[in-house]
Amino acid sequence: MFKWVGLGVSIALSACTSTEMIRPQTAEVCVVNSAKEPEAGKACGSAAIIKASIPAEAESAEASASPPPDHVLMHFVEFTEQGHFHSRAQLDAVLQSIRQRGGLREKPQDVVVFIHGWRHDARAEDENVKQFQALLTNLAKNSHSRHVVGVYVGWRGASTNLKALDLATIWDRKNVSMEVGRGAVFELLQRLRPSPKHSKDRLVAIGHSLGASVLMSAVRNQVYGEVIQDLDAAGCGAACQPGAAGASEKAADSLYVLVNPAIEATHFLEVHDVQQQVWLKGKKALYNQPGSPRMVVLTSEGDSDVGFWFPLSRTLSIPLETHIDLTRQDRLGLPVRYGEYDMDKTAVGLYAPFQTHRLKLEREVSNSKCAASKSHWGKEPATEGWSRSFPASGSRLEHLGKSPPYPRAWVVAVDRQLIANHGDIWRSQFNCFVEELVLTTAESSEQLRPDQPKGVK
Repeated sequence: MFKWVGLGVSIALSACTSTEMIRPQTAEVCVVNSAKEPEAGKACGSAAIIKASIPAEAESAEASASPPPDHVLMHFVEFTEQGHFHSRAQLDAVLQSIRQRGGLREKPQDVVVFIHGWRHDARAEDENVKQFQALLTNLAKNSHSRHVVGVYVGWRGASTNLKALDLATIWDRKNVSMEVGRGAVFELLQRLRPSPKHSKDRLVAIGHSLGASVLMSAVRNQVYGEVIQDLDAAGCGAACQPGAAGASEKAADSLYVLVNPAIEATHFLEVHDVQQQVWLKGKKALYNQPGSPRMVVLTSEGDSDVGFWFPLSRTLSIPLETHIDLTRQDRLGLPVRYGEYDMDKTAVGLYAPFQTHRLKLEREVSNSKCAASKSHWGKEPATEGWSRSFPASGSRLEHLGKSPPYPRAWVVAVDRQLIANHGDIWRSQFNCFVEELVLTTAESSEQLRPDQPKGVK
C-alpha cells in the first residue's frame, strides 16, 4: 500500500510546474517578425524583452497624420507565489524603456499591462503570450499618435502539467492570485502610472480570470480611496468642484480592466456603496461628466465558469462562515438589501445589483482588421440610460440606469456574442472593443477643439 501511495506522490510531484523564473534574460532584446512569427517565437522563450515588428502593409486612418510605428516592445515581469519580484532586473528594464521613450517626448505613451489567469504562465507557447503580442501590435498600428509599450505579468497560474490534477488546483491558485496581488504587483502598477509632468501618458492594466483577482487585490484600495475622496467632496459644498481642494480629480492616467474575473462580489460592495452615496449627497457633477472609468469589470453572460461552477464551489467552501443581510441607501435614497452570503458566492460581474452597463453586439464586423481609432467621450453632462456606439467593434455600450452616469467603477455584462465563455477573451470583435476603449481613454482628458463632437452618441 505504501508503495502505491509513494508512487502516486512521486507522479504528482513530477507533474508540478517549475517555481523558477521563466524569462531571466534582461540584457538583450529578442527580435520577432510579427508577420512571420506571430506566436512570439520559441527562440525568445527566456527573453524578458521582445521587440515585435509591425507589418508595414497595415495602414490605419491615422497614417497620414503620423508615421506608423515599425515595432512594439513587450516586457515580462514575473512574480513568486509569495508576491515578490522574481528579479528586479525585469522591473528595471521596463522602467528604463519607458524613461528612454519618455525622454524623447515625441509621442504620449500607453503602457498596456496584461495579467494572465489560472492555467497560464509566461512560457512562449502559452496562448495568452501569443495573443497579447497580437493585441499590442494591433493597438500600436491603430494609434500612430501614441507610443505603445506592453508588460506581461507572469505568475504560477499553472501549477501542474497533469490534466487529471488540473481542476483540483483552482482554489489553491485563487489564494495565490490574491497573495500575488497584495505583493509587488502593487509596486509595479504604481511605478508604471504616469508622472504629473507627463499628463497625456496612460497606464492600462488588464487582468483575466484569476489575473483579474491579482489586479483587484493590487488596486482595489486605490479605487476605494478615490471614491471616498469623491464622497468627502460631495459633502463640502460648491467649493469642492472636481479638481478643487477636497475633491478627487477624475484623471484618465490609468484604467484597470477586469475580464471575466473570478472574484466574489463581496469585495466590490464598498466601492459600489460609496459611489451611490456620492450621487445621493448631491454632488452629481462628479459623476455626470462623460469620461473613462478608473476600473471596469467585463463579464460574459455566457461564462459558465463564474456563472455556475464558481458559486457552486463557493457554496461548498463557505458553509461555516457567518453572513448577514445589510441595508444600504441607493443613489435615490431608497433602501436596498444586500445579502453577504449571496455576494460571497457570486462573481462580481454577474451580481445584478452591481451591474452598471451592458455591452451588446450591434453588427458583425470583419475579423481581418480592427479599424479602431482615437475618440473622445465628449464633455456635455450625461444622464442615466445613455448609450454609446463603438463602431470598429460593432458594439454598443448601454448604461442600465441603476447607477450614476459616469462613476469611477463600472460593472458591465457582456453579450455572449462578444465573449462566448470564460476563456474566449481573444475574440476579434471583443479585442477590438478593448482597443477602442483604450484609445478613447487615451484622449478623454484632453481639451476638445470646437469642431470636435460633443456628448455621447
